[in-house]
Amino acid sequence: MELARTRRPVQAAWGEIVCEAKGSVLERETLDERVEIARSRLFGPLEEHEHRWVQQLAIDEFVGLVGSRSYVARFDDPERARILSPVRALAERLGEPIPFRYVACVQVARRLDPGVPVSR
Repeated sequence: MELARTRRPVQAAWGEIVCEAKGSVLERETLDERVEIARSRLFGPLEEHEHRWVQQLAIDEFVGLVGSRSYVARFDDPERARILSPVRALAERLGEPIPFRYVACVQVARRLDPGVPVSR
């Protein structure tokens, strides 16, 4: 976590604020399916690709982005406002533009023999 803080301080800071609301998706975010793919022996070597980019956000855009995440947007207005109030305070401390870093990770697993049906 400390490495993530130094490389992505904005995400780390707002991640701490929304941590409780995010509980429902944390397990899915940490799920590593590579073991199951390898264990199945249905696929060749896993190809992994990564693309990074930064979006510069104004304060309202940053708060809107956090508020649009499903784990925040699902709440009624009073609860969502309770969560977004410290997010706005964080954004105001950071000042504009706020660098929001993204990483898109893609894994490609090619079937070894597409003619063999998969049993379930």
